[in-house]
Amino acid sequence: MDNEFRNNAQEFQEMLPCDSIVIENPKNISEVMAEYKKLLKQGKADGFIPIIIVPSDSMLEIFEFASSDEESGLSPTAIIEKANKLDAESILEKRRQEAWPDEHDNHDIMGELKKSEPIKNFYCPVNHPSNLPYPQLVVAKIPTEKPWEAAAWIPLGGYNECPAPEEQVAVYRHWFEKYGAIPAAASYDIWELYVEQPVKSEAEAQALALEQCSFCPDIIWQGMGSINALAGSLIDSTVWFFWWD
Repeated sequence: MDNEFRNNAQEFQEMLPCDSIVIENPKNISEVMAEYKKLLKQGKADGFIPIIIVPSDSMLEIFEFASSDEESGLSPTAIIEKANKLDAESILEKRRQEAWPDEHDNHDIMGELKKSEPIKNFYCPVNHPSNLPYPQLVVAKIPTEKPWEAAAWIPLGGYNECPAPEEQVAVYRHWFEKYGAIPAAASYDIWELYVEQPVKSEAEAQALALEQCSFCPDIIWQGMGSINALAGSLIDSTVWFFWWD
């Protein structure tokens, strides 16, 4: 496993159209978070956004596909151009209508709101059977001062109900403007955002949870179980988690 990740990390660095570093053999997630926050601060001064990439075989295949075909429309420039023509609220409303089909009519989608422990650490850099971070994590230094645009360099989406890359960029722009949410960590089926202005009130958390459920229904149907359960986890949380099965 270590050799697989080491080889993949090297391939990612060669493939990325930007500078990058590798976090080698982190001892725990606290070490990963500390390195991320240091790079985030550095990036604000130097004009880049750091994104942690889990260099799995599946993630490598996504990058290889995006870079192998110039007509794929998955270059960062092409994704950003498409995203600039989109309205995030329209995207979320369309996805909301698709996310709540008739089969869930008898499900109590709202549930009861109870505040839970705020989320402060990323999930995807950790190999959860061992509960230790993966041995190599690539951190891309995306050359933009617009945090939402950084997601265009990570061409996830368009499969497993995951929004297309340009839809992600448009929604992340909306969330950055409202909450200071920054695309921060990714694996082949996960996006995590680092949040500089976390929600504080129940009403604000509930409104955000409705948007997040529209964006990523699996966090409700295969995760939290209700909008208000998700809302309770968002209050004071500096990390948002999205997963598409």
